[in-house]
Amino acid sequence: MGRNPCVVENQHKLLECDIMICPPELNKFGTFDGKNIDEIVVIGYNAANAALDKP
Repeated sequence: MGRNPCVVENQHKLLECDIMICPPELNKFGTFDGKNIDEIVVIGYNAANAALDKP
């Protein structure tokens, strides 16, 4: 299993976070990928709901 670039590149920024949600499906998009914003939002929304539903 490969490393998740979201975690590695931003780890120093996340020290104060209570929860981090980084769905691997987002790895196929670039930071400024505006043409796929609807799909990106749905992926993030679904991942957040799933993460917050866990005890």
